[in-house]
Amino acid sequence: MKKLLLLALLVASSAPLTFAQSTSDDDFPNAEFFIGFSHNRIDTQVDEFDEDENPFDDREGLNGFDTQVTANINRYFGIKGDISGHYKSDSFDFDGSQFKARTQLYNFLAGPEVKARNSSRVTPFAHALFGVGHTRVRFSADDFDDTTESETDFAMAFGGGIDVSVNDKISLRVIQADYNPTFFGDTRQDNIRLSFGVVFK
Repeated sequence: MKKLLLLALLVASSAPLTFAQSTSDDDFPNAEFFIGFSHNRIDTQVDEFDEDENPFDDREGLNGFDTQVTANINRYFGIKGDISGHYKSDSFDFDGSQFKARTQLYNFLAGPEVKARNSSRVTPFAHALFGVGHTRVRFSADDFDDTTESETDFAMAFGGGIDVSVNDKISLRVIQADYNPTFFGDTRQDNIRLSFGVVFK
């Protein structure tokens, strides 16, 4: 996964140069690149299922990044690729030993995007993305060998947000909100992903 992070940083640094001249006669960019901070509220499912219980109660916050590349087919429709990573480290004492757990969650998604381009600087958008999620948890303790558990399974993201144009080349993504279900362990986790950052076009 370190190679994946390095690749994301490389794409982030080169994207503005790649997309700077990518405009058409119809006044929309051929491609757009987004990179930003992301927070994912992970469904931990720590309690047993209860019909009267709100499924969004048991959550844990992971922070990380979200990157997206969109190839615009026309002024309003495009195909988007999305890679996000979220992380959290925890430590606790048990029976005199210090335990640490590092959780990682990655999404590799793609799908259609609809963007309501208009004459104003504010551009709403919506997308439906499908792919896989990969989770990895590494446990370590003072008196035990490190243990790593990982799983890869189906994942989706349904949502959208608002971009505010700064100039012809840059927009600010002031908010992006996604319902980000994953299906690890043959169950559904109802995650909520929030992101903001910069769009290069």
